Amino acid sequence: MSLVGDIARTYRAPARVVGEKMAGATEASVLKLMWTGCLLVFIAYAPVAARAAHLDPAMSLTDRLIGAFVAWLIFAPLPLYGLAALGGLAARAFGGRGPWLGARLALVWALVAAGPLWLLWGLMAGFTGPESPAAAAAALLALTALAIFWIAGLRNTQWPPSARQEKAHV
Repeated sequence: MSLVGDIARTYRAPARVVGEKMAGATEASVLKLMWTGCLLVFIAYAPVAARAAHLDPAMSLTDRLIGAFVAWLIFAPLPLYGLAALGGLAARAFGGRGPWLGARLALVWALVAAGPLWLLWGLMAGFTGPESPAAAAAALLALTALAIFWIAGLRNTQWPPSARQEKAHV
């Protein structure tokens, strides 16, 4: 299925979509998804940067966008992989036995699937200001979706449905 279709399905059944993605996941595909998620957040930041450049022309829009690009597409993937490893360790502390690739996929897919909400945040922050109640509500909504999708993904990749069913029958 297409990326947009998978994102839409994630809002209905996040664990199922991550499970399907896990079936064909490779390190390369997870890295591509990481850059896709980071690119979505970078694009979401563009209206915020445009507003800031308009209000304070001391730094140009180009400079702001270059800084955000470097931050999100070059530097952010490593800390996000570290966060995914922490999620995998937390899952193992609670009995999870899935692969590390699954822990990375869960966080990366959560970032991609929450992308439309990050784009909404960018529009709200660009039009009304980053400190406005509308932008704060959009950010809260995006963070909540990210957390829900990540937890559902971790649950499915670290405790696959077949393992949960076997444990229930024992």
